[in-house]
Amino acid sequence: MPRIPLVVPPPEALAAGEATPSPSLYAHAPTIQRGARQLDNGIGEAGRISPQLRRLMNVRVASIVGCPF
Repeated sequence: MPRIPLVVPPPEALAAGEATPSPSLYAHAPTIQRGARQLDNGIGEAGRISPQLRRLMNVRVASIVGCPF
């Protein structure tokens, strides 16, 4: 199993509440990305949240974590 280096955000990012970038983690551990994708697919297939609301939720979460969605 490959070792994943610890990515520590700068103190100003922690103070601003930004999340650490995850693409580097996904590059080293693609099973995490597959699991996240399966979770998203499961939520969609359950049909309890409308597609429009899911899109709004994704945009809101992206803005919270600082992703330029």
